[in-house]
Amino acid sequence: MINILENNVLSAVGLFAIMLRITVCYTKGHALKFEDYEKNRERLYAEFAELVKFILEATISAAAGVPRPQSVQWRAKAAASLKPKLQFRGLLASESVEREIKDLAGVRLCGRSSPAG
Repeated sequence: MINILENNVLSAVGLFAIMLRITVCYTKGHALKFEDYEKNRERLYAEFAELVKFILEATISAAAGVPRPQSVQWRAKAAASLKPKLQFRGLLASESVEREIKDLAGVRLCGRSSPAG
């Protein structure tokens, strides 16, 4: 599932920023614990975010009349920053981290919505 987390269009200055939040929900019986994320899934989330970035870039490049982003960034949430977030929320022992924390991976597009002038 991919959700638009943030969609800021600053039309007065012709800038845009879109942040896509990537959520991978597992089927019943496939819980995502922090230890699993730390050992195996962080890399998979990073690969998935990079794939989404590639698809977005290819789609935008193929579309006529669509402003090109100046920057496309992607990332998976680092386990080192996820752990304190889970601890603060009392969720470190959660068996469904992906349901508790919605920004495990994301892609951000930034640029101008109109030609610079």
